[in-house]
Amino acid sequence: METSSPPVDLLWKLSEIERKLAAAPDAKGYLELAAGYADAGWAKEAKRAVQKATALAQGSLIPDEAAHPGYSGPCTPRVLVELIRAIHETEKSGDLRLEAPGGTLVVLFFLKGHLIDAQSSDTERGESSWNRAASLRASRYTFKVGHPSTDSRSLTVNTSDLLTTFAQRLAV
Repeated sequence: METSSPPVDLLWKLSEIERKLAAAPDAKGYLELAAGYADAGWAKEAKRAVQKATALAQGSLIPDEAAHPGYSGPCTPRVLVELIRAIHETEKSGDLRLEAPGGTLVVLFFLKGHLIDAQSSDTERGESSWNRAASLRASRYTFKVGHPSTDSRSLTVNTSDLLTTFAQRLAV
């Protein structure tokens, strides 16, 4: 396993390419995306993009992604900071799913840019789940815009304060 993460700018660029491809699938575009992921050291993401390119080239449909595009891509703690910052500043609502190797799933729920709830597959709801999300080193994120799929509020910390604390922890 690599000890260094790809640059955040590269991950954002690849995520944007993937978002555009989800809206307008193209085999050549997915092959270029695969090359970008390979350059970033994300072999699983590269393989997934190659599989989509192959399916498109063979005339197969990509399951439901074009009908419900969201934002997705590889996620590191630094990418998570930027994601949360973007969601907060643009006052988006929706569910941010983080899937990590080994089957760990963390879902962060946002309402008008504010983090209201966090749920993890391997710890308690609320702050423990938020801490679990912040500790994931190699995950994949998917952000589905819309009303959060829960109305529960397990987090009372101000999102700006939470983001500042998280970013300071990463800077150390």
